[in-house]
Amino acid sequence: MLVVSQGFVWGSYFFNRSEQSRDVYDNFTLPGSIPNALGLAYSIGIFLVVILTASVLGTEYRWRTLRSILARGTGRWQYLASKAMLLGLVVAGALLIVIAVTAVSSLIAGALAGDAPAGYSGSARWLDVPIAFGRAWFAFMPYIALAGLFTVLTTSSAAGTAISLVYYYAESIVAAIFLNLFTWFETAASYMLGRNATAWMTSGDGDFAISPLMGGRFGTFPSALHAFLVLVVYILALGGLALWRFRRRDLTGD
Repeated sequence: MLVVSQGFVWGSYFFNRSEQSRDVYDNFTLPGSIPNALGLAYSIGIFLVVILTASVLGTEYRWRTLRSILARGTGRWQYLASKAMLLGLVVAGALLIVIAVTAVSSLIAGALAGDAPAGYSGSARWLDVPIAFGRAWFAFMPYIALAGLFTVLTTSSAAGTAISLVYYYAESIVAAIFLNLFTWFETAASYMLGRNATAWMTSGDGDFAISPLMGGRFGTFPSALHAFLVLVVYILALGGLALWRFRRRDLTGD
């Protein structure tokens, strides 16, 4: 995440040296560099979050220590809730690190670049920074729920990771193909996880540098409100299914 986000900042800086573009100048100077860095960190971070979630939830299954942990009096829903909170805090911490490193890089790049290009007025706002942070953090949550569900279902971190990533890629490919072939599929695509995550990240006034793999760039994306509500439903549904299955599971052999 850090490597990609910083690569974007410095790539924009070197491009600006040759082109002197006002739009590019925003990409490597504060505050405009931070929302773009968070967008790139999000597109790469999905893979890391899926792997981390499956590892955190699957470790106790692999070590066969889950039963002994719950035998100490920890409730099953409290156990899953504590894991979810831990993952949420880790994601928030990682995003804050990206912001801090990007800010330092942007200050250095801005000092090296010198004066802004002629006619530059600065379209980015500092208000975009907390908004971008909140969007990126929230957009990770459905993928935590997704990886958590598959890990609980399979009791394996490897299987949970594999199924979650296959779903992510399969959804993107299906959406790209069917949106090119059928106009009616846009209605169905507007309720897909990846499409709504992309719509949520790219909505509003801020511009975010997000990989084209993020749900595809075909068709019209849903509105920000639609995307938010759909993502909430995914979080509640996937998290609820994971909790339901976890509470019903026989842990005799775990």
